[in-house]
Amino acid sequence: MKICRFGCDQLFKNGYIAVQAREVVNMGKKPITSHIQMKIVEVANQACLYFIPERIDYFLWYLDDHSS
Repeated sequence: MKICRFGCDQLFKNGYIAVQAREVVNMGKKPITSHIQMKIVEVANQACLYFIPERIDYFLWYLDDHSS
């Protein structure tokens, strides 16, 4: 994914995006800059190739953690 050059891991770990059913979802967290908002919009609804059976628990934990 091209967003990884920007730092999708940081967007993910800071709760801006999550992965659900192999798709990147916007978590609705207000970004601190317009640049971050632009990157969230760019990556939202894209397929996440790293969502494989061995990693499902990892993605679900983050989805649950950032949904609260």
